[in-house]
Amino acid sequence: MKNYITTILIVISTCLTVFSQEVIGVDSLKFPWYRPSINKIQFYSSSALKDFSNAMKEIDKEQVTILHLGDSHIQSEIPTGQVRQLLQKKYGEAGRGLIFPYSTAKTYSSIYYTSKHEGDWTSAKSMKLPSSLPLGIMGMTARTEDSTASFTITLNAKVSTYFKKIKIYCDKTYDAFDIKLVTDNNEIPVNVYSDSTESSYLLVDVPSISQKITIKVAKTASDQKYFQFYGMDLISDKNSGINYHSSGVGGARFRSVLALTHFSKQIQSINPNLVIIDFGTNDFLYDDSIKSNLEQEIKAVVGKVRIATPLASIILCSTQDLYYKQKNIKSTEKFSKLISKLSKELECGYWDWYTISGGASSLKMWLNEGLSRQDLIHLTNSGYKVKGKLLYDAIQSSIDLFEKPSIPSQLVLDYSKFKMFNSKDFFASNPVESTVDPVLSEVDKSINISDYKQTEAELAVLTKQSESQNEVVNNLIKTLNKETIVDNSISSSVVVAVVDNKVKEIKQINSKEENKKQTVEVLTLSKEIIAEKVINSDIKTSTKKIITEKGLVEEIDTIIPQKSESKQQIIKEEEKEKIAEEINAKSKVEQQKVEQTKVTPVPIAKAVVKKKAPVKPKSIVYKVKKGDCLGVIADRHNVTITQLKRWNNRLTENLQIDQLITIQK
Repeated sequence: MKNYITTILIVISTCLTVFSQEVIGVDSLKFPWYRPSINKIQFYSSSALKDFSNAMKEIDKEQVTILHLGDSHIQSEIPTGQVRQLLQKKYGEAGRGLIFPYSTAKTYSSIYYTSKHEGDWTSAKSMKLPSSLPLGIMGMTARTEDSTASFTITLNAKVSTYFKKIKIYCDKTYDAFDIKLVTDNNEIPVNVYSDSTESSYLLVDVPSISQKITIKVAKTASDQKYFQFYGMDLISDKNSGINYHSSGVGGARFRSVLALTHFSKQIQSINPNLVIIDFGTNDFLYDDSIKSNLEQEIKAVVGKVRIATPLASIILCSTQDLYYKQKNIKSTEKFSKLISKLSKELECGYWDWYTISGGASSLKMWLNEGLSRQDLIHLTNSGYKVKGKLLYDAIQSSIDLFEKPSIPSQLVLDYSKFKMFNSKDFFASNPVESTVDPVLSEVDKSINISDYKQTEAELAVLTKQSESQNEVVNNLIKTLNKETIVDNSISSSVVVAVVDNKVKEIKQINSKEENKKQTVEVLTLSKEIIAEKVINSDIKTSTKKIITEKGLVEEIDTIIPQKSESKQQIIKEEEKEKIAEEINAKSKVEQQKVEQTKVTPVPIAKAVVKKKAPVKPKSIVYKVKKGDCLGVIADRHNVTITQLKRWNNRLTENLQIDQLITIQK
């Protein structure tokens, strides 16, 4: 039965490739749920998308890379393929994106290529944890101990003539089989073993690449026992364009990213400018509940991405309206609000797919238009292409926004200004039959839902592994002194992660800036100890940056602020001021009488507090730089936006370069 399903999947994938290059337009007249005005990447701070937007400004000189992580909605590459096609059409191709031989894992393939294999292969996927094999960035692993095994990937479209390299992610141990790479009538022997730990992949130069690529296992020594494969990519030799990686695993949850053994090294090799995190369906679908630990899991995933690639921008996505066993899932709206909350706390971009796609109970409209499958969980090919087109529109809108001279400090939509999407007028009483792929629907029925449900014990295993790794790292850090950490002789950036004032992890990150003469020091610190650990230390590097606990990379200003008052103190002071205003308003009549007798009244609130007249605080003058906004300036100087506005009369969000802002110490 399993072999039958695998064969059917391969046939279906081949049939679907006829339509894979089509780009669907979105007509708001045909789709009443669509509101172009809300299809935006939202952000609570412009710094959330700053690094990606800066990279896009240099795309003619340097490649820009996007990594999209997700579940079954992403595995087929239908929505992500649409985004890739549209971005590469506009900005050029820098690579194909990650490829995997799905036939070895007995699962459905991308619609942009097919795969087949020979010999005995075992596999593992991140939907089932703990995993039987180490996992890489694609969330799947293929392994063979058969010295005659091979697999072949056949792409639907011709490969760009600029693609001259193939990057192969695999184990490079002494006992691993060597391989032969076959493409365009060229057979290239590749020595897999490497004693270098610097890279997690093999980079193979090829004269040309055809639509068919084969990797054959080759046993060249008696101690070689296996070959373990995590994915590959086709790379352009042009220093421009977009490379869009799509990494989706059906049934995967947020926690699956935490279980990817080789994720950190492999994402560093990809070096994305933007990471899109697009999970959620399998986290709450089957019991319609948001688990108490889901928020921490999402934070852990964002943290794992930021530790590995601190300069990458991150976009979090909500899910679409969902049904399970014909029952509408109410947790989709709660999940959307949770993602919005976390995007603010973690300074990420936010694509509210839940609202953009129509909101509560809107999926039946998609079904009426042939955009949703009958399970009311997944979309049809056309539906996923609509999603991809809308995601491209949102990303392109952000690119255009950040090219303007004046960038808003935040872009947060007020949905109360828009008509809600749950009107009965939008729904047909008798939904029409959807144009669903019958074989793919049958495959859904063959999936055991229990496979999606991971136990709390499995999460505990992941947590224990993480704690064990942190313990090793902590012992390493104890051997380092301040001079070692800030030493200019260090060629790559040193990252020290501090959470709640406790050092958690240290890694060396290969930065794009490492070839420059000036060393870039990247220090990850909580706000409370920035002054103690960074400003008070004798750092002699010419360029210094801070990664706050939110992961925001900021330059250390030459003006050194003193440690500011705590948030609790600020709140108390603001409450006192509010009380004082209320008391003064109530005593307005009495104050007027006193003024008539020319007696200067003592403010009642101050009399209650009984504080001495405060000494006028010292202040500094800050000159606004390119890319500054009130949020960034406030964080940099450990003050609040409210304080900035209080100290500077008529200060608005629209800052001008070289504008002077007074900041009291």
